[in-house]
Amino acid sequence: MVSRHEAPAEAVETARRLTRAASIDVGGVEYLVGAEDGQIYFYDVNATSNFVANAPDVVGFDPFSRFADYIVRRGMSVPGGVANSRLGHGGPRHGPPYPTI
Repeated sequence: MVSRHEAPAEAVETARRLTRAASIDVGGVEYLVGAEDGQIYFYDVNATSNFVANAPDVVGFDPFSRFADYIVRRGMSVPGGVANSRLGHGGPRHGPPYPTI
């Protein structure tokens, strides 16, 4: 069974440092806590992430729509990117209209 877990602040900050150092904008970081020493050990850092099934119930939001919005925002910020395409939104966009992740 998959359930939501709030990672300790130390683990979150270390994961952010790891992903920034690797230039990973979207991904997944997995860790465990040693039973004997209580230390946090990172064992899997991915430039892509596997979202859990039934995510809205497990994590409280829809990660797929946020991920899609993020990709569109990034594409819109790249010169020659999708900023001038219709994207099915009724016309060209001028700047990111999407909420941040």
